[in-house]
Amino acid sequence: MSARIVKEKKHVPIIEAVCAVLPHWRLVFNTGGMRYVEPTFANIAPVKEGETSSEAEWVHGVAIKVTRQSADKMIKEEGGGMFYDFKELELHAYDGRKFTGYAFVSKRTSDNLLPSKRYLNILIDGAKESGIKPEYIANLEKTKYYVVEEEVRLRREELREFVTKKEKGELKWFTVTELKELKAPAEDKKVHVCILGIVMRLEGARGVYVGRDITNRMLLHYHGISMDLHDDGGVKFPLLKDLKEDELEYCWHWFDHFRAYSSGCEIVGLLKDFWEVNEYSFNNLFKDALLRSMEGAKENKL
Repeated sequence: MSARIVKEKKHVPIIEAVCAVLPHWRLVFNTGGMRYVEPTFANIAPVKEGETSSEAEWVHGVAIKVTRQSADKMIKEEGGGMFYDFKELELHAYDGRKFTGYAFVSKRTSDNLLPSKRYLNILIDGAKESGIKPEYIANLEKTKYYVVEEEVRLRREELREFVTKKEKGELKWFTVTELKELKAPAEDKKVHVCILGIVMRLEGARGVYVGRDITNRMLLHYHGISMDLHDDGGVKFPLLKDLKEDELEYCWHWFDHFRAYSSGCEIVGLLKDFWEVNEYSFNNLFKDALLRSMEGAKENKL
């Protein structure tokens, strides 16, 4: 929804940007993402034959004019045709012009998916920033967003055991340096990851997720800030007491993703450096993990 985001995060030079409508196409959330974190991403689909629709229900967005070289780069970054069709469509600009444009349409779709609150807010904020029509923004704001399921939330109960271990002095502590040294996979192919200062050992994670704490990186992502440009490598940590409710809950969704979705995941300790800078007790973090998600579930029931 924002030409600025495309320019700053995708590093694509923009020749012109104009708000436009894609007649007889709807915005849908049916492209599968990362379970528990980003369950789905936006896609577009044609209005079904026989259905009536108004302009406020058609897709509104920002049409950007770029060079062929930039367009080819964007197609390559999106899988080079593996995941998306690059469709030629007619666009109606807000300024009255009509012209041919192109849109990515996902090839892999699923039903009954809800976007994360983070992702939905980025679409809404981008629409407001770009000057999209208020009635379209109002429809976006009515979209339900994903709240962690009760059975997933209840898995956070296992942290009670680690509160007890910490109080008894039985919990293993890792330093940033020690965690970094564990970046390479072990013989059983498991690696160490860390979110909210909680160190886990699992299969399947790779790249920037491994051998470090990713809390700050995920907070950059939450706010739509380029992670590649601003990531500190996992050596600086947020003060949990200063995080907003939605920021903290988004980090918990990453914990849920690792614990419930990754093969053979186990909690193995806490990151010493993370908890030394925090004025927030591990006990409070655990209590908020349950309380905040329970409150969120109540206000966003399907």
